[in-house]
Amino acid sequence: MKALLQLDNDFKDNIEVVWRLARMYYLVGGEQTDPAKQQEDYQKGYEAALRAIQIDPNHFAGHKWAGITFSAVEKSKTTKERIAGAPKIKEYFKKAEELAPTDPTIKLALGKWSFAIANLGWIEKNAAALLFGALPDTTLEESLSYFMAAEKIIAGAPELYTTVDLQVYFMIGKTYHALKNNEKAKEYLNKAIAAKPCTTDDKNMVEEAKTILASISSSWW
Repeated sequence: MKALLQLDNDFKDNIEVVWRLARMYYLVGGEQTDPAKQQEDYQKGYEAALRAIQIDPNHFAGHKWAGITFSAVEKSKTTKERIAGAPKIKEYFKKAEELAPTDPTIKLALGKWSFAIANLGWIEKNAAALLFGALPDTTLEESLSYFMAAEKIIAGAPELYTTVDLQVYFMIGKTYHALKNNEKAKEYLNKAIAAKPCTTDDKNMVEEAKTILASISSSWW
């Protein structure tokens, strides 16, 4: 972190430095155990991502990390605030996808966004419609299509994506479970468990995958 901060101090208008700073703040925030410090890191990451967009609006990484860090910042807010911010998150990711259509982490991010919106409850969706107008329409099937697209890209160059494969497998499995396709859910959740966790988030996904698998095994159907 210190080395990257020094580079940022020396090269404030270097897009390659600034978007990596946004990523670093996000990763550091993900390992924080103090919620206040975590949110501080996420906010700094978002600010760095916005700076990256300002430096070069045609570079995909600024938009991608703006979406990721803003989404992380929003997690600590109220349901009403998160719903209000949802379209903005999608805008960041769709712009990033437009600029880098073969980046699997962007497909993964869009899938996660879609999954979260598709799983909003009836009350939340109706409240959102009253407060902000209709949310962007999405479904679990659309979420799955993003995750499967990410998996296809990873399969083409697995050595390049060893830090993201676990998350992709987990989200595919979780989505299949939500769609009540338990055989496919088990296949991908087991793949997630077999992959190497790199972050605290990854480890949490492995534990959730085990919990979902246990619930499938104990069900009667």
